[in-house]
Amino acid sequence: GEDSEPIRRMADAFGDRWTFVGPQPHEGVARHVAACDALVLPSWNEGTPNAVVEALSAGRRVVATRVGGIPAVVNDPRLGELVPPKDPRALADAIARVLDTPYDPAEVARIGGRHDWDTSGERLYEVLRAAARAA
Repeated sequence: GEDSEPIRRMADAFGDRWTFVGPQPHEGVARHVAACDALVLPSWNEGTPNAVVEALSAGRRVVATRVGGIPAVVNDPRLGELVPPKDPRALADAIARVLDTPYDPAEVARIGGRHDWDTSGERLYEVLRAAARAA
């Protein structure tokens, strides 16, 4: 977007520790998620983002804001940290702690990962069906 160039200039101070990959085809997303140390999602408003579910399923911890459905997914300290929205200092501190804390990717995937897309779709269907009956 329009802010990408200023963000790239700020990241230059960190050398090659950052990679901006831009839009990716669906089949390339898993490779990039697996290459990261942690997923950071500083949203101000969310539902339950697939990016968080995908990162946990890949065994990667998450640093995200405590909004929407994220707390229901990142519900164990072994999965990462949640911070208040619009609090850059809390976000930076959480990123530093997560990056400095050793972890077992297999454990993250086991406790935070979700089932395959078919199972996830079936579970969503059941939730929506129950909500429709209750309405």
